[in-house]
Amino acid sequence: MKKLLFLTTFLFISFSCKSQYDSIHSSSLKINGRTYLGKSESFLLSHFGKPSSKEIFFFEMDNIKGYKYTYNKIAFYVSEGKINSFEITGDRYTFINSKIKIGSNISALKELFPDSYKNRSYQNCITITLSDIDKFIVFEWDYFKIEKISVYDF
Repeated sequence: MKKLLFLTTFLFISFSCKSQYDSIHSSSLKINGRTYLGKSESFLLSHFGKPSSKEIFFFEMDNIKGYKYTYNKIAFYVSEGKINSFEITGDRYTFINSKIKIGSNISALKELFPDSYKNRSYQNCITITLSDIDKFIVFEWDYFKIEKISVYDF
């Protein structure tokens, strides 16, 4: 009888709890309408051209060497010939949709990520996990304006 009561209570709590954070599929991560994550280095060069700088970058978790391609207020990190992550700091790039870009009010995130927005931290960032790969997005803000959008590995 105790086992049945415990199991019933556990199931009730499990089903009534709602996730406190949102996730999104990596195919939705579009910069100015294009998906870059996982694309080839040549794809990056064909769409952005020659970078203002190309530096060697060490991916500590994977213990491999890659490159950081820096353009006008956007940087792409490439490992094994594929775009692994990126950071956006310029307002000429939209992200996911036309409402989200550098300088936008963080309330632009509320519609897409209601749970994460509601539970945002006081460290001025909102973190969103990717549902299909081990990466996450960080939206950093100051005075409620988005200042940086980054995609990182766990």
